[in-house]
Amino acid sequence: MLSRNNVIRLAREAGMQFGTRALPNLILTGTVSLEKYAALVAAAEREECVQTALSILENPYADRVRWVAKQIASDIRARGKKGF
Repeated sequence: MLSRNNVIRLAREAGMQFGTRALPNLILTGTVSLEKYAALVAAAEREECVQTALSILENPYADRVRWVAKQIASDIRARGKKGF
């Protein structure tokens, strides 16, 4: 799961703005920003899933599941090419 800081960073990267200290809520700046934000979050979540799958490869006893971990990572990355 993405951390709060990463969610905020992705929102800013998508061009979303935040209010003042008194009104810190997110100000939606249109559907383009929202769609870009959703795509960035989906990509970040996919990459975290890929890293989890690939972490199996670090286990010296993972020989039996090595190909499975690589296939899972490959399948998750392929989903990103289809769109979120």
